[in-house]
Amino acid sequence: MTNAADAEKLGTARKVQAEFGQKSGYFLEHRVEHVEGRKIAYLIDEDNFGISRLLSRPGFSLELDPQGDEATRVIFSFFHDPRGFKGRIMNPLIKLQQRRNRLAALGSLKRRAEEMVRLQSKK
Repeated sequence: MTNAADAEKLGTARKVQAEFGQKSGYFLEHRVEHVEGRKIAYLIDEDNFGISRLLSRPGFSLELDPQGDEATRVIFSFFHDPRGFKGRIMNPLIKLQQRRNRLAALGSLKRRAEEMVRLQSKK
């Protein structure tokens, strides 16, 4: 298990604290893909949100695609296999919620990047 001071690499496991709405919890995940400066992907091994009851092999990836000198396309993907009957029934709702979560995360990342550019231009 890594801590904040350790460099992560392929196969590295980590524990991530998270909040979804009113619920706080954690994910134990490990890195399954690593392309330096371009892409990372993780599989979630354990959580206390109940994801594993409905999904098997849940995970996500984050990819950076340079679009010239001053822009980068960020691709944030969530992937999983539905688990059992309930997982298949809930899958459309899960996909919708994950889309909302990804868009919120990307919006936050965009605001932070724009803030950093603004601060750099004031120097």
